[in-house]
Amino acid sequence: MKPNFFKSSILIFLIGLASKIMGIFRQSLIGYFYGQSVYTDAFNYANEIALILTVVVNTTIHLVIIPIMSKAKETYNLEERDAYFSKIVNAVTLINVFLVIFVILFAGNLVELIIPNFPKEHFDITVKMVRIIAPSILFLGLVSCFGAYLNSLNIFAPFAAVGIIVNLTFYIGLLLVGRYTNIINLSYITTLGAIAQSVFLYLFLKRQKYKHVWKIDNKNGYLKETMYLMVPLTSKEIISQGANAVINGIISGLTEGSKTVLRTSYNLFGAVLSMSITSVSTVLYPSLAKAFNSGDKEFIRKVIDKGIVITTMILIPFTCGVILLARPLISLIYEGGKFTQENTILTSTALQLYAVGFTAAGLRIYLNRVYFGLQDTKVPFFNQIITSGLYIVGSFILTKYLDYKGVALAFSISCIIETLILIVLLKKKIDELDIKYYFISLIKILFSTLIMGLVVYYSNNILDKITGAGNLILLLRLIGVTIIGIVTYGFVLYLIKFDEFNNILEVVKSKLTKK
Repeated sequence: MKPNFFKSSILIFLIGLASKIMGIFRQSLIGYFYGQSVYTDAFNYANEIALILTVVVNTTIHLVIIPIMSKAKETYNLEERDAYFSKIVNAVTLINVFLVIFVILFAGNLVELIIPNFPKEHFDITVKMVRIIAPSILFLGLVSCFGAYLNSLNIFAPFAAVGIIVNLTFYIGLLLVGRYTNIINLSYITTLGAIAQSVFLYLFLKRQKYKHVWKIDNKNGYLKETMYLMVPLTSKEIISQGANAVINGIISGLTEGSKTVLRTSYNLFGAVLSMSITSVSTVLYPSLAKAFNSGDKEFIRKVIDKGIVITTMILIPFTCGVILLARPLISLIYEGGKFTQENTILTSTALQLYAVGFTAAGLRIYLNRVYFGLQDTKVPFFNQIITSGLYIVGSFILTKYLDYKGVALAFSISCIIETLILIVLLKKKIDELDIKYYFISLIKILFSTLIMGLVVYYSNNILDKITGAGNLILLLRLIGVTIIGIVTYGFVLYLIKFDEFNNILEVVKSKLTKK
């Protein structure tokens, strides 16, 4: 059982890694064909405005369906279970049909409300793209439902691979129409990507002999329970999306191209965070689930302590690496075509400021999972309200002095504050948490990261001077510097006998040597 879980985790990680790398390359292609301008800003705004309402429904429905489906699987036969799932799909589809109609009819009002400071001459093109992207709401709802159904059957790879499908759709679309540099084409490609994802997952549903039933009723009781569970999650998501809408309004009054600069840098930030936190979750989340199921408070405390330290151990050097290598990384991935050297400087600066909150953002994901395991949804909910407010206020103040950079810095500050609050309140909930252990571990991690950072900084400078120009040389340089950094960091942790690192080494060694 455990080897199967390990293999599944590695497979999902590799699929996720491929998807993120393809997503970065997709952004690179968009930058190559369209650059960073008011037109790419218009597309990015249109994409977020069109989908702002569906994110609330579709994100939460996926989280709710899985536990309810697991419960239904134990109670009902296959036909009854599929009937329940059909009702959920029908209800979500009906809601999303109304959302599509609403977005299409009131696209102008939504654009005016969310980005009031956007140049008037580009208003109409943004509204047009919102209406073109709006049907994606319907298909992304199906993606969330279909993915949850497959996951409830322990079939994880197809849903993990939908990012690959949408990226392939963009590649084909951009290669066919990118040369025409008509920004509206991106909105058509976006909608086609949503359709492709839903069709892809539906093919896997049919392999499970799924039969759809066109009914909406509460005969077996689970439909009402599903909607009830959605309330706290939906409320949390509404707050998050509301904060993003306000931030978009602030960004719309900044320098031309600011939205695209921030989106490009944040997407790369999110990709690196996702890749690193996925590798952490492969090791930690099974132990966390086991601890909560055991009911042993001492065991739970130890697992939480170890989890926080291991997450910090992995994310802090990532933070350092992103800050030091942001400029060459952005240059390698995006620079070319209409994406100029000036765009590289702007985007790398934003990425460095986002990276300040990198460790906190990763810890926040882990700590929220801890609270959910403790069946406490109130703390994450109210914390979301506080930090969303801090993000908005911070962005409003800092952009007056730092322009677009103020948004990235405000995001990082809000992440740090939110994570500190989560830890303090967790200490009150579980008094046995070892804060001294956290502090000593943090000192050791920072020391190791400092050594690694110095080695990476000087290695990068030396290689920059002795190597030539060109993307291949730059790629090889970044790979070389990254390997040097990882080896240095691991070696220092090994020398100072950092227990968590040595434990991971033992796990990896046992997996590699196991026949």
